[in-house]
Amino acid sequence: MIRTLVPSRVLVGFLLLAGILGVFGRVAEFEFVAYDDDVYVVENPHVRDGFSPAGVKWAFTTTRSGHWHPLTWLSHMLDCELFGLNPAAHHLSNLFLHLLNVLLLFLLLHRMTGAFWRSALVAGLFAIHPLNVEPVAWVSSRKDLLSTLFFFLPLYAYLRYASNRRMRAYVLCLVLFILGALSKSMVLTLPCLLVLLDVWPLERLPWARTRETAACPSSRAWVLEKAPFFLVAGVFAFVAVVAMKGGVREVAEGASSGLFFELKRVSRGLVVIATYLYKTPWPHSLTALYPVERVLPFWKPLAAAVLLLAVSWAVVRSKRGPWILGWFWFLITLLPFSGIVNAGPAIPSDRYAYVPTIGLFILTTWAGADFAERFRLPRVLAGAAVAGALFALALSARQALDPWRTSQALFQQAIRVHPNNAKAH
Repeated sequence: MIRTLVPSRVLVGFLLLAGILGVFGRVAEFEFVAYDDDVYVVENPHVRDGFSPAGVKWAFTTTRSGHWHPLTWLSHMLDCELFGLNPAAHHLSNLFLHLLNVLLLFLLLHRMTGAFWRSALVAGLFAIHPLNVEPVAWVSSRKDLLSTLFFFLPLYAYLRYASNRRMRAYVLCLVLFILGALSKSMVLTLPCLLVLLDVWPLERLPWARTRETAACPSSRAWVLEKAPFFLVAGVFAFVAVVAMKGGVREVAEGASSGLFFELKRVSRGLVVIATYLYKTPWPHSLTALYPVERVLPFWKPLAAAVLLLAVSWAVVRSKRGPWILGWFWFLITLLPFSGIVNAGPAIPSDRYAYVPTIGLFILTTWAGADFAERFRLPRVLAGAAVAGALFALALSARQALDPWRTSQALFQQAIRVHPNNAKAH
């Protein structure tokens, strides 16, 4: 078993690397773009000058750009320290982080589920999906790549803790979670993901304990082990909202309304979530700048709500662990970017889909594999369908990558997709 598994892992790793380089290798030729790259790197003296005591202090005390993410600032400083303002090096750093994230996702899913080729397919979809072009091609999206790295690493540590109950693995998981929160507040949904993993595949919920899962923690122990993660998430969420209020006008104006359940935000948030659900299988008209739809037709949030409720009902009723994990991974990790939470404008952005779409990849991969097994489809036919889908996504991703070459190309493409895009003009 081991002798056959090691070559398979090497083969999958090679294929993932080849796919990523085939799609994203051209980023080494790209420039910095006049869309936040000036704020993060080019015209930022604290970052541009590399590491210094004053720069490190600034990284931990600033809320510039509406975020408090000191580890992200330090990452940009490291690039400038090593490579100066060479855009190729900064782009290749992003590409390297994406490669790490893809490999980690594959190892994480395989360890969780034991399903080798299904895990490989999810990693392949994540590696080359067109929605992931923006975080890889945009230097300023370093925070999304870095925080995802520190999203996967604590999940991996948690799997070790769940299997051996050693405090060292638990502490490591918590420390990695904190590092993720220092990269971007996106990782603050991780405690909910830990609960979701306890539903499936770990099956360690205390109230679902059976003879086969007798090693599950007691209710008290289960709550106590999750409490520090939710506490850390709460503290960093407060810091993130304070930082965002100082940097994003929509959040500052909405401060009096609280965080949740303002009808206008909920309506727009439902449409945003449905938009990602639509663009994942059909990633067309992608752009860096989506205009704000000032007036929503009443039917859009209504249709979005019906769709999301229907899918949620079908997934829960199926009682299939991979479907539940995949669908609620998508909803939970997307919630901070939907606009339902008052932590930014309710506008879709491709980079926000970087982690959430993994849930959809899990759901569709397991559902598709179950369908193929149930109807006994020939492996050659199933393999050809998968290869065709991956090839189509790779071509679409290469096309979506092209506008990121220069600032002019980026904004011209945004205007072609949405002619009335005021910000792009």
